[in-house]
Amino acid sequence: MEKRTQDETPIQQLKPSQLSLRIHNPIRAVVDAMNPSAANPDLELIPLSLGDPTVFGNFKQSDDMIRAMLSNARQGLSNGYTHSAGAPQARAAVAKRYTEADKRHPRYESTDVFVASGCSGALDLAISVLVDETHNILVPRPGFPLYETIAKARGASAKHYRLDPEKGWRVDLKQLETLVDANTRAIVLNNPSNPCGSVYPEEHVRDIV
Repeated sequence: MEKRTQDETPIQQLKPSQLSLRIHNPIRAVVDAMNPSAANPDLELIPLSLGDPTVFGNFKQSDDMIRAMLSNARQGLSNGYTHSAGAPQARAAVAKRYTEADKRHPRYESTDVFVASGCSGALDLAISVLVDETHNILVPRPGFPLYETIAKARGASAKHYRLDPEKGWRVDLKQLETLVDANTRAIVLNNPSNPCGSVYPEEHVRDIV
């Protein structure tokens, strides 16, 4: 084993980056503080904090999907790195699907598609390419806290626009407009809403735009 010299810095003295210190996800503070063992033993614990429906037996993979995955694995054609924006065939399939879904929109090309590692990874990419330290994004309240977590980690800020429970959790457009300034880089539109479950009609989405 090599001997550590006096000039080396012990690992416990390494300082975390400013970016890491700015990262705070309030969901973790809630979930990590939960104590399932203290729950009433006579009642079933329903973990509403977990946003993965597959854990509860929903959205099972079809037999066709499983057979296709096994076939691809046996062919050994996808064992290495793929394109950083996603497999070309997958990107082309997504572009074709969304082009055919709504003829009113321009035709999508595979170069318009980026495949991310889950929704959180996609949000990180989308927000990170838009904001610098002087910028802000507008996020819904109530809403998923990760938007603000990502923005603040990049040194930007988040402003909260109000969702009106009396109007099916639609956006309070007058209040939203007061938040927009020269440093606003994006309005995060979560539709269908998490956690409200509301779905905006097309007219309301156009009003937001």
